[in-house]
Amino acid sequence: MSLPRLPRTMAMTALAWPVLVLLALPGAAPPACAQGPGGATPEFVALEPAVPTSEDLHWEVRFTLRNPLPTGLYMDSLWCDVEDLDPGQTRTPRVTRMDMQQLLGLVADLSPGEGTAFQFESPSTVEQGRLTFHLLAHDAAHKRYPLETRVEVTPGPTTERYPSRFLTVDGRKVEIVLVPALRDSAPRPAPGILLVHDHGENARKLLRTAQLLARRGYAVLLVSMPGYGLSEGAPDYMGPATLRAAQAALDELARTPGVDPKRLGVWGAARGANVAMTLAVRRGDVAAVVAQSGVYDLWAAWRGGASARLRGMVAAEAGRDSSAWRERSPALQSPGPLEAAVLFLHGEKEPEAPVAQARSFFEALRAAGKHAEAKFFPGGERALPRNEILSLTLAFFARQLHP
Repeated sequence: MSLPRLPRTMAMTALAWPVLVLLALPGAAPPACAQGPGGATPEFVALEPAVPTSEDLHWEVRFTLRNPLPTGLYMDSLWCDVEDLDPGQTRTPRVTRMDMQQLLGLVADLSPGEGTAFQFESPSTVEQGRLTFHLLAHDAAHKRYPLETRVEVTPGPTTERYPSRFLTVDGRKVEIVLVPALRDSAPRPAPGILLVHDHGENARKLLRTAQLLARRGYAVLLVSMPGYGLSEGAPDYMGPATLRAAQAALDELARTPGVDPKRLGVWGAARGANVAMTLAVRRGDVAAVVAQSGVYDLWAAWRGGASARLRGMVAAEAGRDSSAWRERSPALQSPGPLEAAVLFLHGEKEPEAPVAQARSFFEALRAAGKHAEAKFFPGGERALPRNEILSLTLAFFARQLHP
């Protein structure tokens, strides 16, 4: 079966994009193994059948690799299939592929009778799931050995510390997750930030980003749009149901004890950027918005070469009615009441969010006398440089919200 690869995740979520490391286990001598008879098979084994997701949302898996063959064993390819067993919906395939090929050189070829031990570390993309590691090797006679080992991922302390809660909006559940500001890094009351996810994610997928912001003194609320996570209802491409859910979440953040309702920010990526900007245009209590890789004018995106995937989602969830498109396009709404400072982050070649209409929105806000900043990245294709995205966002929120 051909599996989809892990998405080119934007900087907001990972910060969830795997940064993989293979390390020799400290103090561990290479495991000995006897030279096997003809027909012997190399062994690739995870030392623990189950590993918890760590407090800082990482995985750590230890392995041994043994070569009982009378010839050398040579490494060809290495990858991991990640099965998402979290209860929340992302509306994308549950099994994705993590390419580890660039790290294969760190797993040494083995002489006859040799073995080695190593460790895999990565930011987690699921709190609960299954990791199936595949190693393809060959011997001196070019016989191929497909090796496999499997590890169950179990929820860790962060899952218990930050449970999902629910608001009721239009008689349906809306999932939220609160990550309070760390007490030693935040004044009282603390500024609050609402994080709004993209397609392929949900509230809990943004926990790592929320933890980082909390360490900088912000109280953070995560919300799952209708049809995502554990929120009820169908997705409506940033339509009325999604906006009512986001408004309710922002209201919840504003009245949370220890949060300053006069210092509220919103950070949205792709779909979430559209929601963040619409909230800012319609409400006067949003002080700062980071709009990352958004589609702010559906008409402009459609005419400007939007991808077939984007067109399909818009047609399926928002229909083809121009009035429905207009209400989902913050760039077509009057910026008159907009009080928030805005930071646009966008790639020049993003296939599903044409840069031309993002530039147009930015320039229109500047012409209207609004506080708008922008960083347009060359290349892009939605794989924006996560370290720079994070640096720009933290600096922007620090200027506007003063944690």
